[in-house]
Amino acid sequence: MKWASIVITTVAIRTLLAPIMINQHKVASKLTILGPKLEQIQQKMEDKSMSPTAVAEVEAQKKRVYMEYSAAMYTQLTRLFIQVPVFVGFFLAIENMVEKVPSFQTGGASWFIDLTTVDAFYILPLLAAISCWITVEEGKRGGVWKNIARDDVALTLPLTASFPNRKFYLD
Repeated sequence: MKWASIVITTVAIRTLLAPIMINQHKVASKLTILGPKLEQIQQKMEDKSMSPTAVAEVEAQKKRVYMEYSAAMYTQLTRLFIQVPVFVGFFLAIENMVEKVPSFQTGGASWFIDLTTVDAFYILPLLAAISCWITVEEGKRGGVWKNIARDDVALTLPLTASFPNRKFYLD
């Protein structure tokens, strides 16, 4: 039954973080729209001299564009400063529980009764890799960033194949 408490806690944390994630996606969409405008402004600066006055003027133009679309670059850092610490803390807490809660060896379900062992059938690692791949392919980003994300997904399967079963509830 330990697996159920892990799943319920994960769903609760995801639900609490959902507004942050939604806001982050909105800002990312706005920044995608702003890309061409910001490139034009940057090109103007490159065409001009790199004088402090020209640089200040370009920065002021960029700031106006960000304010016009209500987009802030720092919003993209919420994942780094909020979500990552929460999930790393969650991950470390489960790691700690494995050592101190012996019922993790019998608290699983289906083919993964023992939450301290690796999934012998690779079902959970495959599901993690497939869900990551779908997320990347459905994402708005393209070009180099999408290729980098695809490379990361390719690493998901070999990396997660060695995870004990309990860690997959974090994904």
